[in-house]
Amino acid sequence: MASRVQFAVSCTPIYTIAAGNDNAATDVISKDVGKRLGSSGSVTTPGMAAVGWSAGTPTYVIASTGTSFGTTTSIKFASVRHTGFTSAALTTATTSTLTVIFGGVTVGIIGAGESMLFPFQVATSPVITLTSSSGNIAVEVFATT
Repeated sequence: MASRVQFAVSCTPIYTIAAGNDNAATDVISKDVGKRLGSSGSVTTPGMAAVGWSAGTPTYVIASTGTSFGTTTSIKFASVRHTGFTSAALTTATTSTLTVIFGGVTVGIIGAGESMLFPFQVATSPVITLTSSSGNIAVEVFATT
């Protein structure tokens, strides 16, 4: 049992300068933003009942159309990761996208290997739905109370 979840997020806005004359295409940090963006934090989880995991092994949610994330009662943190595969066996790859919906509002659409983190400084009970753009997607989920 853990007593907190530490997390970090970051992104880098990139601008690609097209190849031309004597130079190859080059990626640079966007001049509009001028830096990497990110933050980190910690959420206390006094109960730390781990939804989606047991003894270090994930229980994959197989997302198709409007699949429930799982039990999300009084959670303090949630994580969703698109495995890039169609089943828990992780043998058949997929390029389908995964839409993450909180209470009827789309909060993100992610591709294979991508994930989203949701910290809650105050325990909440969101309705989280996962929808595949086509077929099934094995989704690694994690939530804490």
